[in-house]
Amino acid sequence: MALRFHAFWQPTLIHSGKRLSETETHFVNSAPKGGGVDLAYRRIETEAPSIADLTFLGSVFDSVPTSVSIDPVHVTPDGNAIVVQRMALELVRRGFLRKSPNR
Repeated sequence: MALRFHAFWQPTLIHSGKRLSETETHFVNSAPKGGGVDLAYRRIETEAPSIADLTFLGSVFDSVPTSVSIDPVHVTPDGNAIVVQRMALELVRRGFLRKSPNR
């Protein structure tokens, strides 16, 4: 059996198109500036479509109107559910998982 692999690039508020809540705005404003996180996210967002075994999740929260963060790097259970749902859809699309007949 051949080994199959797929990677996911995690979302972050620092590089996001999400309309931020007051708390999330505070997290972003208090995060260290520079360093390269935004540069890395911009580059991988551009490159990910050409990388066969990578899905960029950096924009997964962009249309979520509610707060999904509990601190600068961790998300709420609802945020985790959004990420897992998107990961599962991608794994079904790529043939790693079968779609449940109940869904």
